[in-house]
This record gives sequence, C-alpha cells and structure tokens, in this order.
Amino acid sequence: MNPTSVGVLVFSGLTTIWLIYYVQFHLPRQLEQRFLESMKAFSKAIELRFPMNSGRSDELIRFARLIGKRFGYTRSELHILELATYLRDIGCCAIPYRPFNEKDRADWTPVESKVFAKHPEVSGAMLELVPSLRHVADSVRWHHARFDGENVVGSPTGTDLPLNARILKVASDFVWLAQEVGPGAATKAIENGVGTEYCPEVVQEFIQVLTSSRVKEPEPSLA
Repeated sequence: MNPTSVGVLVFSGLTTIWLIYYVQFHLPRQLEQRFLESMKAFSKAIELRFPMNSGRSDELIRFARLIGKRFGYTRSELHILELATYLRDIGCCAIPYRPFNEKDRADWTPVESKVFAKHPEVSGAMLELVPSLRHVADSVRWHHARFDGENVVGSPTGTDLPLNARILKVASDFVWLAQEVGPGAATKAIENGVGTEYCPEVVQEFIQVLTSSRVKEPEPSLA
C-alpha cells in the first residue's frame, strides 16, 4: 500500500472516530444544554406572570443540585432534577392572574388557596402529555407533598415519594421561608418538620449543605 493510501485511511479513520464522538457525546450535551436553557427561560416567564415567585428559581436550583450531589447523583440525574425544578410551577399557567397578584397570600379566600394548591397536580398532568417530559411528571406533581402525606389527598408517603420531589419540597420551602422570615428561622422550621413535612434523609443532607462552605459559592447549572 502506497503512502498516499495509508494517509487516506488514517484520515478516514480519525474522521470516523471524531464523528462517533461528536454524535454520541458532544451533540447530546449541546442539545441538553439548549433544552435546559429553554426550560430556564420558560421558568423565568412563569416568574414574570407570578411576581410572588420572582427570583426563587435560581436559589432553588442551587440548593436542589447541592442536595442531589450529596446523594451521589450522576450528571444525568442532576439534569432530571434541574428539569423538574424549572417545570415545577408550569401548572400556574392555568391559574387566573388577577386574584393571585393583586393581594397578599394571607388575604386569599379559601377557594383561591385551594385553586393555587392544585397547581402541582396540574403541572404533573401537563407534563404527562409530553412524552419527552413524562419522566419528571411525578416529581413535579408531588413537590409540595408532605412526607407524611397529610396535605395532598392521594399522594404517596414516606420513601414512596420520588426522591426528587422530597428534595424539591425541602429546597423550595426553605427558599420561600428564608425570604419571608430569614435563613435562621427557615432552617429551624425545616428541622422542626423532620418526619412529618420533610424526609429525614433529605433534611440531613440539606443541613450538611447549609453548613458547608460550598453553599456560599455559586453552583453552576447544567444549562
């Protein structure tokens, strides 16, 4: 075989290897990144529609990812957790705008509170309709469910709740409480709810996150 033929074969081989790498590894990550960026934009749009949730998604994702890492989540599992976080309030799109943005939450009527409490169920139902998002539906549907199941009729209880839902329950409640009453009181409330409102294992890892210096640093998103 002459040198030219050898060179062509080597070039063809290297090109094939590069294409395999690109299709199997690089391209999927690019698509994953673009997809998460789209979900992040959608999450921001929901925040704009409901200003009472403004600014919470970034903090929630940071805490959720740090807790997920404490549980040894893989990159793929962190991606799913982040996706569920972005889409957790998609059901708010079905909630009337005016009653929930023109008065404080404490002034809602019982009917309005009941309507708002349905948004996780609506979110889960919407995601069930999209095959590529169906795998996060249950985590979204139960992300406000208590560990003992007392606040949501028909919800799983204990460790039958998806771990992502249990993580989101702790992280979202903490972020909301921290804005309302401060981080110290929020932490105390989470600790007081262990075994009833919150999964003990998740709270244990969450407290480790809070006491770690890592929580002071920005947690990069997969997006």
